Amino acid sequence: MKQRRTTRLVGLLLVFSSLFAGLALPIFGKELEDELEDIKGQVKELEDELLAASKIVQRATAELRKIEAQIPAAQRRLQTAQANLKAAFKRESDAETELRKINRAQVVVRVRIAKAEERVRELQLQVGQIARRLYQEGPLAVIGILFQADSLGEFIGRLGAAQALARARGASVDELQIVRAGLLADKAELEKLFEKARIQEEKAAAARREAQDARAEAKTARDALAKLLAQRKAALDRAQKQRAAVKREYDKIVAEQRRIEALIRGEKNPGVFAGTLIWPTPGRISSYPGPRRHPVYGYRSCHTGLDIAAPTGTPIKAAAAGRLVTARSTVYGLYAVIYHGSDTATMYAHMSRFAITSGQVNQGQVIGYVGSTGYSTGPHLHFEVRIKGKAYHPMGWFGSSKKAVTC
Repeated sequence: MKQRRTTRLVGLLLVFSSLFAGLALPIFGKELEDELEDIKGQVKELEDELLAASKIVQRATAELRKIEAQIPAAQRRLQTAQANLKAAFKRESDAETELRKINRAQVVVRVRIAKAEERVRELQLQVGQIARRLYQEGPLAVIGILFQADSLGEFIGRLGAAQALARARGASVDELQIVRAGLLADKAELEKLFEKARIQEEKAAAARREAQDARAEAKTARDALAKLLAQRKAALDRAQKQRAAVKREYDKIVAEQRRIEALIRGEKNPGVFAGTLIWPTPGRISSYPGPRRHPVYGYRSCHTGLDIAAPTGTPIKAAAAGRLVTARSTVYGLYAVIYHGSDTATMYAHMSRFAITSGQVNQGQVIGYVGSTGYSTGPHLHFEVRIKGKAYHPMGWFGSSKKAVTC
């Protein structure tokens, strides 16, 4: 499609190549009308393409906006997850602090337990000693000791000692029971502290893991959204570039349409071309229009223009204002065609190089330089004037009568 449009776009320009061998230029009248219709068809095609490309841009923009609208919520979820993780780390840190306190408390309890166990061993030893003494002496031995007293005072003293021994044994047993009870309580407290520390540590670790998982999920979702956003931006960029490319081609075709319409208006308005030409380059006339022997191949041919001999590089000026519609290379070498309106065009051939290759030109503006390109025997300018595609003797614009070239 694009290649076909490009071919059509330059179609009007290529028709000027028929200047070779003196053929008439098919650039007027029906040809321009046909070309304009073809261009209008291309404009319609490009309008449809431009509309389709614009819709693609609109869809891509809508998709991008939809994704962009989801970004703040995803960012908030990630921020919330990060805050929860920070709180979880705080709880875990608090649990570790509490665990250190419990560990210190455990040390205190262990010291108490160690002391209690030492006291239990002492009491057990003391009670054992008393028990052995009472066992060895027996109840009758105690009574015998009492009655062996020589006086009442000694009796009372021995009775008090026996009673003290009994009380000591009872006190030791009571203390032993109390210490044992305290020891059991301390051990139970230690177990509770261990369990409390374990539970707090597990809860803190679980909260941290949950927060880490939530943050990872939020980050994954946010990253996926960011990736999708980048893809949508790339798609929008491609769509915009494609639309811009179509728009450039559309503008180019529309400009060509306007140019052709201007050419047609020029044909319908003979006043557009004033009919005055200036001499295109300084030099002597080396060959006039009419029948002649071809300077390169020697066969008889029809020369349709003036040959003006001049040194290579001599500036060539537009004979009249108009639009430069052709600048290319053929057997005429580098040549240019300027359309002036009123069905009139001028051609400049065998140039060494172009000064411009397209666009509007003013009368007297340099368009190129004398050379000897193409089928040429030396540096010169081949200058033609054509009306409705037919070659006219250029001297008709320089004092002679205007007449068509005949061979």
